[in-house]
Amino acid sequence: MNKRDIIRATDFNYLMVLGKGSFGKDRLYFVMEYVNGGDLMFQIQQCGKFKEPVAVFYAAEIAIGMFFLHSRSIVYRDLKLDNVLLDQDGHIKIADFGMCKEGISGDRTTKTFCGTPDYIAPEIILYQPYGKSVDWWAYGVLLYEMLVGQPPFDGEDEEELFAAITDHNVSYPKSLSKESKECCKGFLTKQPLKRLGCGPKGEEDVRTHPFFRRIDWEKLENREVQPPFKPRISNPRLGENFDPIFRNAKLEFTPTDKKIMEHLDPDAFHAFTYTNPFYLPLDSDRVFNVHED
Repeated sequence: MNKRDIIRATDFNYLMVLGKGSFGKDRLYFVMEYVNGGDLMFQIQQCGKFKEPVAVFYAAEIAIGMFFLHSRSIVYRDLKLDNVLLDQDGHIKIADFGMCKEGISGDRTTKTFCGTPDYIAPEIILYQPYGKSVDWWAYGVLLYEMLVGQPPFDGEDEEELFAAITDHNVSYPKSLSKESKECCKGFLTKQPLKRLGCGPKGEEDVRTHPFFRRIDWEKLENREVQPPFKPRISNPRLGENFDPIFRNAKLEFTPTDKKIMEHLDPDAFHAFTYTNPFYLPLDSDRVFNVHED
């Protein structure tokens, strides 16, 4: 399974999928599924933090996404508030699979240093081999942010931040319920083998944790549970649930190299399910659809 296949997982509700795209004269355009409810970062900035039932709901749907990827030997490696979007009904969609690593399961590991600093697991910082454990660490950071309204670790710079992640204990507000605190502590365990979600029965351990005691997992997977919050969308084209910084950003295209374009191999795109048979390289548009009709 390559990254194109990951985002083609249209039979799975909680991943943001690849829609259509086209070739211009010198560029390839990918068009993603349109999800207009904003990301969790934007939503949490509006309210400071989520009430526990809201955090439980989002955490459970995100967990289902992690179960799906891990069951296919994929480590996500970039779980964060910014990469979890809400659709128009309030269900989550996990986006941005650029850091995914395939073929990681059982004893197979990787050592690439990557991720978003606040969410990077201790084993990555220490250059140790890792697997899906790094996703459950990032999940713990995200869960803490939803419940508390701020990251569990901080520092003046990356060096201080990484030192905090590897060496410091997490402080938990007294306002957190016992279940919330224990769940965060489980995911933010520094030793990967002892981390919640990383044991022999990792998925079961997550599903049966008291924090999720009110979740009907089967109904949730079928999207039969009503979300606790429905994004306000006055016009689906406005993107009003996204930060104005992004909405007002100027579009800039990456410069192209004509010499490279002249020697481009059209067969590099043969795996797409549809290509326009009338496409003429560099002279007209080529349209493809990665969905099976």
